Amino acid sequence: MHAECEATGHSVPELLSDNRGEFHNAEVHKTLRERGIHHVLNKSYKPEKNGCSEHDNRTLVEAALAM
Repeated sequence: MHAECEATGHSVPELLSDNRGEFHNAEVHKTLRERGIHHVLNKSYKPEKNGCSEHDNRTLVEAALAM
């Protein structure tokens, strides 16, 4: 069972986050478990593990440097 958004009907099978602490605590783990969401913790400070975000950030930086 995955958490489902009432407004859109989309399900959330897993949450990807780094291992720094914001989402790595008992309250978050409990909430995710209750909703059937798998929590995947990536290594902290490893930007290459966050592909889309890092690609977007790199695109913005390169655009700014080109100006």
